[in-house]
Amino acid sequence: HDIDAALGALDRAIGQLGFRGVQIYTDIQGRPLDDPNVAPIFERVIESCELEAP
Repeated sequence: HDIDAALGALDRAIGQLGFRGVQIYTDIQGRPLDDPNVAPIFERVIESCELEAP
């Protein structure tokens, strides 16, 4: 997958569509989740999170 395209889709889903979660599979085109190339996706998710206390 194209990481830049994935980041754009993530920004749109959270920022414009109001998504509150994402689903990330354990294998991204043969790359494990701890592959450094996948890190920008997790960084963006962390930046976008707003945790609310109950």
